[in-house]
Amino acid sequence: MPIWVFHGEDDKSIPVSESDTMLTKLQEMGFDVQFTGYPGVGHDAWIRAYETEGLYDWFVAQRKGSE
Repeated sequence: MPIWVFHGEDDKSIPVSESDTMLTKLQEMGFDVQFTGYPGVGHDAWIRAYETEGLYDWFVAQRKGSE
């Protein structure tokens, strides 16, 4: 399952280290994971995420597995 994680590096609610830990665990489990961190962005990283170039093409490119 492909996963794209976005995180504001200045998030005071959830430290970016939490995403680092999650990414490591997901990769160990065999998930296709990519990460984008936003310097100077807090907990509202979704605003920048939805403005990320290529995100919508990435959405469209995803396919349900045969499992």
